[in-house]
Amino acid sequence: MPIGIALTGATGHLGCVLIPLLLKKGYRVRALVRKHQAGFPPQVEQIVGDLHDALALQKLTEGMDAVVHSAALISVSGDPLGLVHKTNVVGTKNVLLASKQAGLRRFIYIGSVHAYQNRPHLLPLNEQRPMVVEGGAYDKSKSLAQQWVLEQNSAQFQTLALCPTSMIGPPDLRPSLLGQAILDIAKGKIPAVFPGGFDFCDVRDVAVAVVDAIHLGQGGQAYLLGGKWYSMREFGQCIGEVSGKSIRLAEIPFFLGKALIPVSRIWAKVSGQKTEFTAEALDILRYGPRQVCSHKAQTELNYTCRELKESLKDTLDFFGGL
Repeated sequence: MPIGIALTGATGHLGCVLIPLLLKKGYRVRALVRKHQAGFPPQVEQIVGDLHDALALQKLTEGMDAVVHSAALISVSGDPLGLVHKTNVVGTKNVLLASKQAGLRRFIYIGSVHAYQNRPHLLPLNEQRPMVVEGGAYDKSKSLAQQWVLEQNSAQFQTLALCPTSMIGPPDLRPSLLGQAILDIAKGKIPAVFPGGFDFCDVRDVAVAVVDAIHLGQGGQAYLLGGKWYSMREFGQCIGEVSGKSIRLAEIPFFLGKALIPVSRIWAKVSGQKTEFTAEALDILRYGPRQVCSHKAQTELNYTCRELKESLKDTLDFFGGL
C-alpha cells in the first residue's frame, strides 16, 4: 500500500501546492478540512473537522505513516481572543498527540522564521539563533509550538520543523496577503511603502522540501527555508520589471507610520474591517533578518530556492497577467 500522508492546512497557500505534489509522488493523501472541498482532487480523502476535534484527528491519522501539520493562524494584531495560541499551540499539540497515538513514524511541523529572535537583524540567522520568548502573539505561538514539537522526538516518532520565510508563488488561490500585495503593487494601488523588507522564498520550493522531509532530515531538528532579502522598494521594482511597467515606490518614514497607527485602528473600528497596519507589522518589516541561512536544509533536504523575479512572474501569470 502506498505511504499515507495526513495533512492539515490543506486549503492554505502551502497546502494547495503540497496536495498535487504528494499525489504525483504516489502518496495517499488524507486532508483535514473545515468543510468539504469540491475543488480537491478526487484521490484526496477529506476529513471534516478542526484542530480541536478529537474524533476528526483520530480519523485523520489512523492508518497513515506521516503528518504534515501546516495549519496555523497568522496575526500581526496580538491575540485578544486567544485564538492564535489556541490554534498554533494547543492545536499543534492535539494533532501531534493524535499522530503519536495512531503510531505514525514522522511528524513534519511547518514552523516559521518568526519563531526565532529577529535581532540582531543584520547578522546571519540560522537554526542556532535563540527562539522568541517575548514579542508578538504569532511569533511566541510558533516558538512555543516548535520547541514542544521537537521535544517529542524519539526513535519511533520523529519530529521535524521546517521554517520558511515569506512565501510567494503560484498557485495562490485566495490570494495570500503577499499575493494580494503583488497584485496591488502591479496595478499601482500601492504608491508608497515603508523602509525595510522581507526574505522571500517560493512556496513551490518549500513544498518540495516538505515532501523530501518525509524521508530525509533528522528527527528533533529544525530547518530554515529562506531565499533572499529585498526591501519593499526593491520588491516593487522587481514586480515592475517582470510586468513591463515602471514602478517606483516612495518610502514613508517609520516615525510617520507609527503616528498613523491610531488612525488605522479608528478606521478598522468604524468600517468593521480588519487592519494589518499595526506596530507589530511595522516591527516585522523593519527588523526582518537580512541573511537567513538555509545551508542545513540545502545539505540535508536538498532544498533550493529560485530567483525572486521568476516567482513574481509566475505569480502574475497565475493571476492572469495585468
